[in-house]
Amino acid sequence: MKNYDSKNSKVRWEYQNWLQDAEGLSESTILAKLRAIKLYEDLFPGEDFANFNSGKAKKFKERVANKTENGVSISPLTYKKYLINLKMFFEWLSMEPGYISKIDRNSLNYLKPSRKILATATGKRIIKYPSIEDVIKLINSVEGDTEVSNRNRAIIAFAFLTGMRVMAIVSLPLKCVDLDEMVVSQDPRQGVQTKFSKTIDSMIFNFDAGLLKCVVDWINYLKDKGFKPEDPVFPKSKQEMKGNTRLFETPTNVVPEYWKSTSSIRGIFKKYSIKANIKYYTPHSYRHSAMNYAFKYAQNGADYKAISQNFGHENIATTFTIYGQLDPADLIDRLKEITSKKSNQDNNLDIEKILDSVRKSLEENEH
Repeated sequence: MKNYDSKNSKVRWEYQNWLQDAEGLSESTILAKLRAIKLYEDLFPGEDFANFNSGKAKKFKERVANKTENGVSISPLTYKKYLINLKMFFEWLSMEPGYISKIDRNSLNYLKPSRKILATATGKRIIKYPSIEDVIKLINSVEGDTEVSNRNRAIIAFAFLTGMRVMAIVSLPLKCVDLDEMVVSQDPRQGVQTKFSKTIDSMIFNFDAGLLKCVVDWINYLKDKGFKPEDPVFPKSKQEMKGNTRLFETPTNVVPEYWKSTSSIRGIFKKYSIKANIKYYTPHSYRHSAMNYAFKYAQNGADYKAISQNFGHENIATTFTIYGQLDPADLIDRLKEITSKKSNQDNNLDIEKILDSVRKSLEENEH
């Protein structure tokens, strides 16, 4: 068993390096793929990967189908990802020296999720996101005039006015925010962690003057305090001991250090949602809010394309099919109404391009 464990560990390490160096996947994506392999090894402890077969594939599917996380059954989408990730691993392994003749590639077909699961996993979901009234109520629940309370108000306002992903917000340095132009440069070369390491120039929208003031005042405060351009826009809280005890005071000040993860920001949103007695919306849902509020200002196809690009989408179909409460089919009907209006007659060509993109996206999802 120990020999197999050592052999499997070596294979896992080689696969991890391949995912990182050859496929260029992010750390979080790689970890998700490794979790599927670990679940397989837990199910068949000490088994050589070379012994994979259709029977083991069936047992793995059954194990995943009954898997729970935090006492709740996993979603069809998570179920699908486990199967796909394990299938990807064995497809890679079946082409590696020493395994080519040992792994039956036909057995990999047993890791395909059923059509019913696929339909459920890929079905359209209506994402709930906070209204501007929710955001203002949340910010008003932040009491005090300390550095920490002002930072917390600014984080909430910034998430809503920019729609940036939370990992990018956590890693954003001051030098990437231009208050004169109200533009945020999400530049990975400056340490900003964006999805797929894309460089994105985003607007700080003026959806509400009070919310915008929270952000502007906070950034100006940090500059006046002596924070450097390389320091974080949203720094960590300064932890201070209570006298000679091992207890910490409730933090009131900040230090020019980056958070190591997004958990602290998520904790802020949760804490004040409870305090404000409103539904908790994840920081990412504020991205949906920002995009939908931006749509209200769009007048033509060029505006929609600009909004899509502002949020880092290469394909405008992504903007329409994932974000917002409108189903893509309903969106097409809405856009058709827009094209029929005389005031938009000159913009029909741009709108038709959008319609074509959405139609293609719908067709791809059906297949």
